[in-house]
Amino acid sequence: MSQYGILRHCYETLFGILSEVGSSTGLFDVRGGVPAAAAPEAAGVFLIVTDVAQVSQDKNGEKVFVDEKTYPAPTYVAFIAAVTVISGTYPALLEAAGCIIRYFKDHNTFSPGDYNWHGNSNDTVYIEPVIREPIVNRPLPAGQAFPAVTIEYRIEAAVNSEKGGEFRRVQKTDIRSKTVE
Repeated sequence: MSQYGILRHCYETLFGILSEVGSSTGLFDVRGGVPAAAAPEAAGVFLIVTDVAQVSQDKNGEKVFVDEKTYPAPTYVAFIAAVTVISGTYPALLEAAGCIIRYFKDHNTFSPGDYNWHGNSNDTVYIEPVIREPIVNRPLPAGQAFPAVTIEYRIEAAVNSEKGGEFRRVQKTDIRSKTVE
């Protein structure tokens, strides 16, 4: 298992969280793949990654010290997780969307588990809502037979370098000088 699997871990954790919330409330089912027409009266939720980007890269040679080795600072990566809710009726659609919004408002973190990165001392991944205004006259996507809404969340994590170098401690040196009067 390599630490670069952090992005996959984040996606699978979000998918599991949504599945658990949908199952416990009975409001929606989480489905794999891309959104398709849902059966009327049943809300379906799809977790889609719409963008992945590196949001920072060490430019000044900063090093992280781990287990007597030095590593370049981790590269921070963010992705947008779009939670698309599809239903046959607007009441079911809005209730499922509200449930998801409320859940992530109250539970906006999860553990990176074995994929933690150097410097993440609080062992936490944050789920941040993407704040925006509603779009006026937004048409349904082409081929979409039922009402749908998408709620976006930003997830940020970091990928460690595997290029570790030896760490040398400063050794005691004898410094002598003459004093000038």
